[in-house]
Amino acid sequence: MEDLQSGNGLSSRVFLSPSLSVTVFSRNRSSGQDRFSMGDQAKTREELLKELTALRARLNKMVIAKRLAVKKRVRAKGNANLPRRRERNPTRAQNQLLSYIAHELKTPLNSLLGFIQLLRNGTYGVLSPEQSQAIMRMHVDLLEFIHLVDNILDFSRIDSGKMPVQVVETNPRDLVERVSMLFEPFLRERGLQVEQRIDPDCPAMFMTDPLKIKSALINLLGNAIKFTPRGTIRIGLCSLPGQRGIRLSVSDTGIGIAPQELSHLFEGNQREAVRESAAPYGTGTGLGLAIVKKMVSALGGTVRVESGLGVGTTFTVDIPESSCS
Repeated sequence: MEDLQSGNGLSSRVFLSPSLSVTVFSRNRSSGQDRFSMGDQAKTREELLKELTALRARLNKMVIAKRLAVKKRVRAKGNANLPRRRERNPTRAQNQLLSYIAHELKTPLNSLLGFIQLLRNGTYGVLSPEQSQAIMRMHVDLLEFIHLVDNILDFSRIDSGKMPVQVVETNPRDLVERVSMLFEPFLRERGLQVEQRIDPDCPAMFMTDPLKIKSALINLLGNAIKFTPRGTIRIGLCSLPGQRGIRLSVSDTGIGIAPQELSHLFEGNQREAVRESAAPYGTGTGLGLAIVKKMVSALGGTVRVESGLGVGTTFTVDIPESSCS
């Protein structure tokens, strides 16, 4: 819901939920120039950042608590002779909860993202350096939140079997370029650089499901940025040795992963505890790498990881060309 006012001034209020409403912007007209009322805006930005952080933390806790509860119930029942109907109930309840959360959050988040983009584009007046920095911070936090919601929705669809493989002709170079552009706000804020190393022999087009590759690459690149305080992130793309397909790699110079964590890194309930103290955007739900594994496996591919504490991490994904469906 939005309240708009026109005349000598302009204001807008966005209602994200019954308990959350935030004023996105206000404008006073004076001497023929547009300018923001900074008195209330500083407080509004702080309140919005706190609300986004609190919402993300609450969502993380809800998802993790629900998944752990479902896992405990399945283990407690643990009898192989239980009717299949009873075995499916925990999974169905989990999928319903995740879908409900994702759909409830998606619309208000996209609406808020639209307002932030209008502010950044100068639609409502030129921003001061302090305002630009605050809006950038809000933009990055909101993109992170939307990525989390997308992961929850993807995980729910995968578990319910509602995400079939749809094979089309795909340009892998274009796919890498478009995913890299999505992370420009994160890279700019963190002061990181991304290098693309594309082998000339990489196929210009090949048959696969581009949405699944995009989802896997978004999660891998997002993790690399999250756990790299400084340095460079490299995306490699080349042809798959021995058969038609692609080999995709994402390398970072970040904090790395402890050896004991590597064996169960792609499990859905793994939260990468070794990285918790260094994650500037929170620890997440542990869904990202589990989704990468499921997406790549659905395409008949493999994913492997090499890492060392304080050295960095490299994820390598091999995806063979799929048959036309």
